Amino acid sequence: GRDGKEVGTCNTKVYMYNRPTALDAEGNYYDENGELFVPHIMYHVHDYGINGTWDGKEAEALLEYELLAKAGYNTVQMSPGVFYSPELTLKSLDKLHEFGLKGMVPLYDGFVAPSRPERIERATKLIEAIKDHPAVFAYGVFDEPTIGAHGLTEQDLIDTYRLIRSIDKHHLLNNIPCHRCHKA
Repeated sequence: GRDGKEVGTCNTKVYMYNRPTALDAEGNYYDENGELFVPHIMYHVHDYGINGTWDGKEAEALLEYELLAKAGYNTVQMSPGVFYSPELTLKSLDKLHEFGLKGMVPLYDGFVAPSRPERIERATKLIEAIKDHPAVFAYGVFDEPTIGAHGLTEQDLIDTYRLIRSIDKHHLLNNIPCHRCHKA
């Protein structure tokens, strides 16, 4: 057993930025029509990011959007594949918008931070292309980041946040933590 023994410590800098402009002083999110928006989120939903096509399942995906909207969902996490094409991401966002849905747009794929030199140009182009689309709810910074795994560093996450904020000060950022201060 652990018997109350200290197993480690965690020291890290904490950075503070202005809150996204989509939030008011109380932390409420308002949509493009000025209405209060409370996200009800579904993960792993079909979009054009799956191999750059609907894989012949566009009708299924559109039915999925319709059923999600009828069930009260209003936000979906898009697939990491949208990262590769601003055009396909815009098509996916257009379809989401038709059903009254918003998307959390992943800026990562293959466990490589968007701020890394080999990804920064692609991430920048994607954010610039979609930042004014009414179906964008948030950007996915990273999914379950584990510092040390796949070469990920704290600085990668800091740089990614700074990259996104340098282009879009309006939308929220989504980072699903895995293990606080976990080192692989």
